[in-house]
Amino acid sequence: MQERLSKRVVWLALPWLTVALVLGLLWHSERIDTEALAARGAREAVERKFSPLDPGSWTEAGGTSRWFGEGVESVMTWKHNPWRRERVHLGQRLLQLRDSYDPADQAEYQRLKKLGREWQERLLERYPELALSMDKDVPEEKNAFLKLMALFKEID
Repeated sequence: MQERLSKRVVWLALPWLTVALVLGLLWHSERIDTEALAARGAREAVERKFSPLDPGSWTEAGGTSRWFGEGVESVMTWKHNPWRRERVHLGQRLLQLRDSYDPADQAEYQRLKKLGREWQERLLERYPELALSMDKDVPEEKNAFLKLMALFKEID
């Protein structure tokens, strides 16, 4: 007659086996790292290229870890993205119009600038509390901006 281990013994042994397995893997990986550190610089580093078929190359592909912080814009501008959408910045088109030498672009820039001024005037008429008042004079000895600029000049 064969004796079986009780469930209690199995449930008590599983965590110990897991810990032993993890410690064994850590010891083995540390040994490999020690060998790699000892041989560092002995041979040239192999540059790994991105391949959609090799998941090991995905972490180096264009800094994919940054995507989580930067969002969809980073993914869309990634060089391996089939759509290759250009990054769009706030006011980018207006700056392109301003810097263009084409008379049509300059006319469009002036039209947009005039439209912006009109909108701002309407907003200030409707919400006068948004207007910036320049009635506060700050003496030079208390002006932090001037002190900061003086500090920058001293550093340079």
